[in-house]
Amino acid sequence: MVGIIIGNQNPLLGTTYNYEIKPFGLSFGPKSKYEWYLYKKQKNGTWKDITGSPKTGEKVTYRFGEPGLGIEFEMKVYETKQGILPGMPSSKQLAGSIKLIPTSNTVPKIEKVVLFNRGARDVNKASYRDTLIAQAHCIGMFNKDIEFHLWEDDAPGKGHNSTINKNNRHTRTYTARVNEKGIAEIGIPLMSDERVLRQMANKLLMKGDQNEGANHEYYVTASYSGKIMGASQTNVDVANPDHKTGQQPTQPKSQPQTNTPKFPTGQGGGPRQPDPKGNIIEAVFVDSSGKELSKVAVGNKVHVRIHSKNMVGKYIQYVIWEYDMGSNDEVYRSGNIKIPADLCDTMGFVITKDIFKKGVDSFIPNDPDQKTQNYFIEIISKDLAAESKKFGVDSEGLLTVENPLSPSGVQNTPKPETPSSTKCPRCEKVTLEELQKIFTGVKEVNHLEEIVTHFNKGAKHFGINTCLKKAHFFAQVLKETGNALTIKSPESMNYSTDALKNGFWYSEGTNWVKGDLKNKKGGYYGNGSKKSFCNLSYFKSHPDIAEKYGRKDLNHYKDKGIQIANEDMLANHAYSNKYGNGSVESGDGSKYRGKGLIQLTWKENYEKVNSEITVFDGSVDIVSNPNKILTDKKYAVYSAMGFWKWKKINDVINKDKSPDIVDKVTFLINKDDDAESKRKRKTNFQNITSQVFRINECEPGVAQPSSKEPIGKWHDPVDKPRRTKYNSSGNIKPVSGAYGDVRDGYTKYHSGLDLFALPFIQDEFIGTPVYACLDGEIVESTPGNSAGQTIRIKIKNVKDLLEQEKKINYQLEFKKGEERGIDIKESDDVYLIYMHLSKRLLHKGDVTAGTLIGYSGVSGSIANKIPSPHLHLEIATVQNAYGTGKTKRTNPARFIKLNSYDTKDQDDAVNYKYTQDGKKIPWKAPKTDQRNL
Repeated sequence: MVGIIIGNQNPLLGTTYNYEIKPFGLSFGPKSKYEWYLYKKQKNGTWKDITGSPKTGEKVTYRFGEPGLGIEFEMKVYETKQGILPGMPSSKQLAGSIKLIPTSNTVPKIEKVVLFNRGARDVNKASYRDTLIAQAHCIGMFNKDIEFHLWEDDAPGKGHNSTINKNNRHTRTYTARVNEKGIAEIGIPLMSDERVLRQMANKLLMKGDQNEGANHEYYVTASYSGKIMGASQTNVDVANPDHKTGQQPTQPKSQPQTNTPKFPTGQGGGPRQPDPKGNIIEAVFVDSSGKELSKVAVGNKVHVRIHSKNMVGKYIQYVIWEYDMGSNDEVYRSGNIKIPADLCDTMGFVITKDIFKKGVDSFIPNDPDQKTQNYFIEIISKDLAAESKKFGVDSEGLLTVENPLSPSGVQNTPKPETPSSTKCPRCEKVTLEELQKIFTGVKEVNHLEEIVTHFNKGAKHFGINTCLKKAHFFAQVLKETGNALTIKSPESMNYSTDALKNGFWYSEGTNWVKGDLKNKKGGYYGNGSKKSFCNLSYFKSHPDIAEKYGRKDLNHYKDKGIQIANEDMLANHAYSNKYGNGSVESGDGSKYRGKGLIQLTWKENYEKVNSEITVFDGSVDIVSNPNKILTDKKYAVYSAMGFWKWKKINDVINKDKSPDIVDKVTFLINKDDDAESKRKRKTNFQNITSQVFRINECEPGVAQPSSKEPIGKWHDPVDKPRRTKYNSSGNIKPVSGAYGDVRDGYTKYHSGLDLFALPFIQDEFIGTPVYACLDGEIVESTPGNSAGQTIRIKIKNVKDLLEQEKKINYQLEFKKGEERGIDIKESDDVYLIYMHLSKRLLHKGDVTAGTLIGYSGVSGSIANKIPSPHLHLEIATVQNAYGTGKTKRTNPARFIKLNSYDTKDQDDAVNYKYTQDGKKIPWKAPKTDQRNL
C-alpha cells in the first residue's frame, strides 16, 4: 500500500462522515486517480463487494444506515496512475484500506405513527371494504417487531383521550418488522373484522348516547415490547353502514316504510318486491317444514329461506340481528353457504340461551330484551361487488323470539331440539388435513394420523372439545415442537458455558472470538443478538458445573470444537432437589425434563398430570415411563392434554376469541417465557390455528353450516381458482397463463394453466393449499428442476373427469392464443400434474378428491423471482409430457369453474418478486394493461 485512509472507524448510523486517502511520502508525475470500494463481511467469514459504482477522488463521504449496525466493513482505495511517458500503460494498485464497524448512540424510538387509506382519493376516508395502512417511522429499531392496535375514537375534537377510549381498542394485534428505511408497515383489512369493529364503534349509541354519525373514526397505536410508543394523529373516517341520512342524534331510528323493495314486510305486509339493485330477492325465517315464522321461543330451530336470482353456485353468508331502537346487536352469523338453487332453505340453527343473551343490553337495568327480542336477517354476498341486504327490518317482518322463562310465555311452541343435534360438528375432533396445515414440516403422514387418533379419543374427557380450545392448544404445541412436531428429543440443554454462567448469550452475531483449545476456553460472538436472560439461574452460583458440562465452541457457534455439552448432567444439576425431583445422583433432573407436545418438567408435575390421565386411560403411566413420551404418540398427546386439564387452562379461554387470551394461556404453560416466544405463540394462534379451526364460524352448542357444499367427485386444485392477472414482467396479461400459444407474441407454447396462488413467505404465509382434484394414485413426487417441486396423480376413474367437463362446458376465454388441447377419452390414462410447489405433503399412494397434497410456491428456475405466483396445472395422457408438445395435453380450464381474476390481492401481490426460499422482494411493477395486444 502507498497510503493510509483517514476517517472514523466506528461511524454513527445516519451520520455522514468524510474519508480521505493520504499517500505516503511525496508524489511525482501525473496526478493519481482514486476509486473507493466497500466490502461487507458475511457470516461465513468471506467478504462481499457491495460497492455498486465506486466513489472517486482523494476525499469522499459515507453514511451507514441501520442494517449496518454491528457489521464489519472494509473500505479499500485503489490508485490509478497514468504512464509517465505518452503511450505507456496506466497502473492500478491498492492505495489503502481501513476496517470499520458502524455503531449507534441513538435511543430507540418511534418518531411518527400514521394510518391512511392508500390509493384513495382522500387517504383519510375509507369504507369497511378497504384495507388501511399503518406505519411506524422508527429510529434505531431496524429489524424490531412493532405491534399495532386499532382504536375507535370517541373523544370530542382533535387528539385522543385515553379515558374516553379505554374500551375502544380492537382485540386483534397487527405485527410488522422495521425495515432498512426505519419503517414498519402493515395492512389492516377492515372487512375481515367488520362485525366486531362496528359493534365496538357503536357502543355509545347502545348506551343511549348520541349516535356515531356518518363515520366511525379510527386511529392506531404502535407498541414495542408491550409499551405504547406512539399514536397516529389524524383519524381515518370509515363510513358507518348503520347511519341513515337525516338521522337526528337524539331520535330513534326511523322505521322502513311498508312494501319497500329492500325491506319486504313479511306476513301481512303487502306483496314483496325484489331489490332492483341485487340478486338476492328476499330472505325470511321458516321452520323445518318450510312454514314462514313470525314468533318462536328460545330452544327452537329456525331456517333462513333465501330467494335469489342468478346466484346459483355463488357463496353468501347470513347474519341474524336483534333489532333495537338504538343499535342492533348481532346474535348469530352463519358460515359460507353455496347457493344450490334460486329458492333454498339453509340447514338452520337453534336459538340457544347464549344466542338470546347476545341481544340483551347488560348495561340497561330491566332491559325488556331479557323477555322478548325481535330478529331480522342480513345477507352478505361473498362476491365483493355486491352490497349486503337486510330483510324484515320493519315491525311486520321482524321475527319475535320469546324467552320461555319469562312471564309472557309462548303458546303452542314446539319442544326444543335435543342438544345432540345442536353441536358444532367440527368441535370434538381434529382431522388429518387440519394438522397438515399446521405442522407443515412433518414428512411422515402416519405420525400425524396417530396424533389425530389419540387426540380425538381424549378431546371430550380432557375438555379440548371446541374449535376455540383446539386453536389455543395447537398454537402452543406448534411453538413447543416446531412445525415438524419434534417430540423424539427432550428439552435441549445444549447451552454454552458462558450462557450458563452469565445468564445471557449471543445466538447470532458478528466478530467471532475464536476459542482457546489449550486453555479450554470457548469461543463467542463479540456482539450480536442478545437473549435477555437464561432461566437456568442455578449455574450463576455454580460456575464450576457450567465449566465442567457446558458446551465450548472453537471456530464458530455450536461447532462443539472444544467440549460437547453433557445435557443429562446439566439437567440433573439444574433440576435437582425441588418440585419432587431428587438429588443430582437420582437422575431425576434429566428423567423429568421437558418432554412431549407441551414440554412437561419436574417429577411433581408428571405425577399431577398422570393422575388426570389414568382416570381416562389406566394403561398410561408417565411417571414410571417418562421416556415413552418421546417414543409413543399416545403418551405424548395425553401428557399434553392432561397438563391442559390439570392447569385449568380452559377456564382462562372460556369463549373469548381475542388473541390477547394467548398471553394468559402462555403464562399457565411457561410463566418465564420471553417476549419473542410469546409473540410467536400469539402469531401461531392469530395467523394459523384460529384460521385452520375456523373459530369465527363456530358457536359451541349451535349447529353450524359447512363452509363448503358437497363437492361431488371433483375438487378444485386451489380454493376459489382464478387465472393469473399479471405476467412474469408485471404487466396485465392474463392470457399469458392460459393453455396454448400464448407467449412471446403468441408464438410460444404454454403447456398448462396458471392459477393465482400466493406462495410460501417466510414468517408470514405457509403457502396456498393445493388439493387432489379427483381420486387417484400419486405416481411421482419430485423436487424437480426448472418446474420445481412437482406431484403427478394418475386419475382412477377418467369418467369422473369427463363428467366434470360436461358440467363446466368451458368456452375459450381468449380469442387469440388459447387452445382447447386434445379431447380426453374414457379409455385414456390421465394424469394431473402440479408444479412449482413449496412443499409436498404426500409422496406416494392413493388419494381422494379434496386431499391436501401440498402448498403452492415459486420453486424451480421458471418460477423463482416472479411477481405472479401461481400453481401450474397440467392434464396429460402420459405421466411426463415433456417433449410431446400439444399431442398429449389438454386445457385444464375445461374442467375448472374459474372466478374473476381482476382482484385486489393480485394487484397487491405483483408489487413483490417471490423467491423459492420464502423471501419477497419489493419492486415497481409496470402494471401496463396488455390485454388488447
